[in-house]
Amino acid sequence: MKRIVSVVSTCESTGKTTLSLGLAKALSALGMKVLVIDFSPRNTIYEKLHKHKLVPNGISDYVMTRRMTLDALVQRDEETGVDVIVNGLSSTSSTLKYELALHANRDRMS
Repeated sequence: MKRIVSVVSTCESTGKTTLSLGLAKALSALGMKVLVIDFSPRNTIYEKLHKHKLVPNGISDYVMTRRMTLDALVQRDEETGVDVIVNGLSSTSSTLKYELALHANRDRMS
């Protein structure tokens, strides 16, 4: 059975990423397939799993450019078995830009 869990807060430093990563690791350790979609523009789960590595393309890059497939966005952490899709490089310049593109492309995302 598929489940969706959302961890959301508009405030910084409330533990969203830490909670999400801990839950994802625990579920993966139980043998469940886990995909974390991390929309945070800072302190991402990918950065916590892969210290000192550049953040890969993410969902904002897909929406802004369409230069990759959705499957190409999935980054697998071999140590934990957790799959992650991050917000992406385009988000670092402007979250508003992402929101505008998402709104403009909403019909194509269905």
